[in-house]
Amino acid sequence: MKSVEVTARFNKTGDVYPINFSLQNRTYKIVSIGKTWVKENNLHFLVMTTSEQIHELIFSPKEILWYIQSKNRIYQKI
Repeated sequence: MKSVEVTARFNKTGDVYPINFSLQNRTYKIVSIGKTWVKENNLHFLVMTTSEQIHELIFSPKEILWYIQSKNRIYQKI
């Protein structure tokens, strides 16, 4: 698991939604959020980028940090 910079929005009830993330000097736009779940007090998001790559983003509220667990190993610039 690797830490990653994520742009996200919080709605008025406190729900968080990732919008894009930066990795290896590239920014990836999130076009859809699939499954979301909570595991060990962290929020997990299965997301798809514009290049149809699937990634798992993990938000740790305790650390206020984002992590990535990529399902694809090839990164393409958007």
